[in-house]
Amino acid sequence: MEHRVSRCRTRRACAARRRRNVSEAENSTSRLPQVALVAPGVRMDTARALARALTQVELLFCAQEELTVDQLRHAHLVVILAGADGVDAAIGAMRRVLQLRRDALVLVLAERLNASEAAEIIRRGGIDAAAEGSDAGAALAVLVAKNLAAAEARSSERKRDQELQNTLLLQRQRIDELETEVLQLERMAWTDALTGLANRRQVHERLPQLFAEAVRYQTDLACMMVDLDGFKAINDTLGHTRGDDLLQATARTIIEEVRTADLAARYGGDEFLVLMPQTNCRTAALVAGRLSTSFHRSAAAGAGGVRCGMSIGVSCLSVSRPLDGKDLIMHADNALYAAKHDGKGRIMICGPDGVNCDVVLTESLAQ
Repeated sequence: MEHRVSRCRTRRACAARRRRNVSEAENSTSRLPQVALVAPGVRMDTARALARALTQVELLFCAQEELTVDQLRHAHLVVILAGADGVDAAIGAMRRVLQLRRDALVLVLAERLNASEAAEIIRRGGIDAAAEGSDAGAALAVLVAKNLAAAEARSSERKRDQELQNTLLLQRQRIDELETEVLQLERMAWTDALTGLANRRQVHERLPQLFAEAVRYQTDLACMMVDLDGFKAINDTLGHTRGDDLLQATARTIIEEVRTADLAARYGGDEFLVLMPQTNCRTAALVAGRLSTSFHRSAAAGAGGVRCGMSIGVSCLSVSRPLDGKDLIMHADNALYAAKHDGKGRIMICGPDGVNCDVVLTESLAQ
């Protein structure tokens, strides 16, 4: 009994091995380049004899009759044998092949072939042409092997080009993504997240250039420092959300009152700063007056029963004579300190020495 079981297992193993061998043979065959042989005007026995020289390819068919698309679909190369009818018959056959499959790679092997005929074959869409010479089989084998190698090289090159194009496309997409991320990071680094105004960093980045341009072209440069009076009481009484709403409303009011050429920033906490190129102290004080009036008229300043005021300090290049941009801001800050110390809700301009400040009356500015 055990002996019969052992023989059954052996037979099953042998059958499985044979199936694997057949499958491997089929796969090996399918990996060979496939060539179609078309022989208009050539005896089929002659064509088949020539085909025996093609040992490293799989011959799809050897035909004299009209071809079909299905016959040509899998052919790597189509070889046309020009027999007694000459090159004209081969060109006619080549035209029919290319009508059925426009990307077919067509070769012509002729008994006799001169340079002009070879050129005409190439011009009509063939990729190569050769004469049989003394050994037609060898000539056919060389012609096929050479063009299969060339086709494989072209295919590999196209594949590399496509891979390169895909890589470049992915890189361009990644570059676009990185540029977008960089712009977002720059915006975050230069912008106050709550109000959307410039932040302190952007002020100190741009101030040296604005100051240098004002000095070089002998124009004025004004700086306006704005502080909210009673802001802490709003935060303590109504909460930080209400305080944030007030800061955002103040930022909107500032944007409405200044020019697009001016740099408006949240300088810190409830303190705002505006740099105004080509603006003297009188004009800056007028802007400060409009800003103060707009702010006090807004609902944001007095909602919830808690009033909030605004003090403003102004400095300018032509009056306080700062040595650099930092001095210009310091002079505006001195004027702001004086405005708050003098009773808040005031606008003050920094004097020539950068310390003494004069209060500005809105009524006098309007005259």
